[in-house]
Amino acid sequence: MMPGASRTGGAAGKIAIVMALALGAMLAAADAARADYRLCNETSYVVNAAIGVEAGGAVATRGWFEILPGRCRVVVEGPLDADKYYFYSRVPNYYDITVTRFESGTRLCVGSSDFLISNATECSDPSHRLERFIEVQPKSRGADWELALAEEAEFDREQAALAGAQRLLGMLGYDAGRIDGVAGELTNAALTAFAAASRVETTDAASAELYRALLAELKAKQAGVGLQVCNETRHLVWTALGIPESGELVSRGWYRIGTGECLRPYKKALDGSAIYSFGEAVDENGPIISADNIPLIWDGDTLLCTQSTRFNIDDHEQCEAKGMTPTRFRKIELGGARSWTIRYTEPR
Repeated sequence: MMPGASRTGGAAGKIAIVMALALGAMLAAADAARADYRLCNETSYVVNAAIGVEAGGAVATRGWFEILPGRCRVVVEGPLDADKYYFYSRVPNYYDITVTRFESGTRLCVGSSDFLISNATECSDPSHRLERFIEVQPKSRGADWELALAEEAEFDREQAALAGAQRLLGMLGYDAGRIDGVAGELTNAALTAFAAASRVETTDAASAELYRALLAELKAKQAGVGLQVCNETRHLVWTALGIPESGELVSRGWYRIGTGECLRPYKKALDGSAIYSFGEAVDENGPIISADNIPLIWDGDTLLCTQSTRFNIDDHEQCEAKGMTPTRFRKIELGGARSWTIRYTEPR
């Protein structure tokens, strides 16, 4: 059985996209000279956001808006005179996390790359997919509006910018200390070392130049190593993987992959021997049934243990006796390759 798609919690005034998810209301800012709708990122992650606008019964969506930690971005210019506004966000797949999604809300279309969809309740383009947006109700307290995205640490914007830089520095191998948004000796030394190595002229964590350099270095480091999994079907796919590590075969899951999406769940170099995969296409009613009246599943002959919730298992003997599920994984011979892409496609 595939795991649940999301969890939600509550916190007034903000939407938490990482760790603990919270639904909140739009915050009004007292700047009567403007009438814009801004998204502000108070997390330690780069965020890709999408919005939905409903007017006269029709809904349009637009994205993706990349928002760096500690920064804001205008997503609607002018007065907020539509009937309803919706919000959805994701974290780029270069991070080692799976972001919790909203378990309820309005299902609207998004694209894999930048998009503007006029009839967003029906995904007529195969590259589009449905995601659950939450409705956000503006309050009439001023002309300018903000939506703040937060995480459990409750950073302010200055702290979020620094915490985001600390996170990226750590992913690049620098010892920047704790991800706490505090400029201690380790963080300052790591910023100085990175700036010198990458020939960036600033160590200011609020600088877009520094972030662009950090992200470019991270993407270059991750390119050509590890494992990428792509969903080239019309359906949502849940996948689990088996990867040899330190002499053990470790199964991990579940990873949620939307239509047209690719994930990088394993960012280290593979050992060149073999990897294992299991995938299942689902919708809100359960497994997808193919034209041949069978579930749309990608499996094989190797039995590995899994669980219905997220798991990391290195012992695959007597799965059922340990309360686990024996699952048939497909073995993929790597032939010495240090990186690989698994593609889930539909039968032709």
